[in-house]
Amino acid sequence: MKFFRLTALALLLAAFFPPAAAGAGSLAVFPLLDLTRDANGVNLPLTGYLRRQAGKLGNTLIPAKEIMAFMVRHRIRTLGRLDSQAIAAAGKELGADLILQGTVCQLDQTPSAAVALSLQLIRTSDGRTIWTTTKALSLDDLQNLLALSDPETMADLFKVYFPTLLASFPGKINPAGPAGVGLTLTSIVLRPEYVQPGRRVECRVIISATSRIKPGSKASIQVGDRVYPATLNEEEYGVTASWPAQRAAGTYQVTLVVKQPSGRRETVILGRYHVDNAPPSLVVHAVGKELDGLVTFSRSLAIITTMPDPELLDRWNVAVFNKDNETIVYQEAAGQVPERINWNGYTSGSIPAPDGVYLIRVSAWDRAGLTASAEQKVALRRTPPKISLDVEKKDRKLRLALANSVSTPLSFWWLRIYQDGGRIVKAAAGDHFPADVTVDLPEHAAGSKFELILVAQDVLGNRTRRKVKDLLALTAKAQMRQQENETESQWLEDF
Repeated sequence: MKFFRLTALALLLAAFFPPAAAGAGSLAVFPLLDLTRDANGVNLPLTGYLRRQAGKLGNTLIPAKEIMAFMVRHRIRTLGRLDSQAIAAAGKELGADLILQGTVCQLDQTPSAAVALSLQLIRTSDGRTIWTTTKALSLDDLQNLLALSDPETMADLFKVYFPTLLASFPGKINPAGPAGVGLTLTSIVLRPEYVQPGRRVECRVIISATSRIKPGSKASIQVGDRVYPATLNEEEYGVTASWPAQRAAGTYQVTLVVKQPSGRRETVILGRYHVDNAPPSLVVHAVGKELDGLVTFSRSLAIITTMPDPELLDRWNVAVFNKDNETIVYQEAAGQVPERINWNGYTSGSIPAPDGVYLIRVSAWDRAGLTASAEQKVALRRTPPKISLDVEKKDRKLRLALANSVSTPLSFWWLRIYQDGGRIVKAAAGDHFPADVTVDLPEHAAGSKFELILVAQDVLGNRTRRKVKDLLALTAKAQMRQQENETESQWLEDF
């Protein structure tokens, strides 16, 4: 299924990007990884814009259709980074002297258009990264005092952004790279790809027998300006090594160096690893009505997550804790944290959580294993308004006293009183309790029943509906309770 998707993507690329002939100093612009979409998102329009801008610098572009066919052929499923074997293959099969790859870190349309890209230019002859750049720009950065000729759209922003992004693009590049002899490898294991400072990096390499390693040869691993010892098994043509990752964050290229007894030095680039010394940046924000200093909800709560500095994640989880610090909800998944997480107020066992204050914590781990978490306290209130109703009758008037024993602020209430036959005797409404309502009973109402319908809803959407079929019966019961109280009081006094 993935190959069908890549084939479809190839057709889209061909539609977006006009073909160009390959030649000396040719450049292959690989599809941009778009982190604003998902962990392996692709942005074809932006890749096309980058191709056109790179072509203006005098580069001969490899046709996009050939690049996509190459990715399908080599099963390249991860955008934004190529291993050393894929880089070497691109040089041979595509005739590409250079590869331009990169990542879309930010792409916002609103409230203010903004874009941020990170690019790497790689020479295929030796696999070296010979140029990198990362730049961000937004419309707010370009506003001038009088707002004269200010850019207003993303297209306007691109016209300013891309010339700045490619301003330091190298003008003259030696496609052959430095002189040297290469080794042929049959397998490479370099791990981990992402590592924390000081953690061990290891590699295992099998050298092809055609390379004819002489007895007495010495192997070492070169990372930047540091050289680490390696063990060379002359019989199996195997090389193993391990070393501590650098303290400084960045991408480090790993080169295998084999020195023959004759003094001849042979090298091959094994790949790259990335040192990450900063945990992910994570912010959570619960969306809802704020009551008593806490975001409060009754049915569903939206938790918005953002990463101010976007990066690929390995995994994440979300947990909800009650007042006793017990976990009542837990969920985990691989990949990026969703931009929106909804909690319906139930536990993981599908039991409604009681009203109260809860702590929501979202945690994330990046590819180097560094973790970050963000949390927020929220309140759950499901209890609807509890309305007490006292009815007093005097002559042809009814007095209704309404009160609410629940502390959640009221949104509205209304009532209707109907006489036999459906005639409305009284209608009233309000937005707070307590409230008094006076009802003038119609003449000749003796023997009639008066029905009450009362609806009250709080600001969270909790609603109470009460129906009283005979209001006058309530007044009779109240009078009976009052007489009983008076009788009991008189009896106590006599006693």
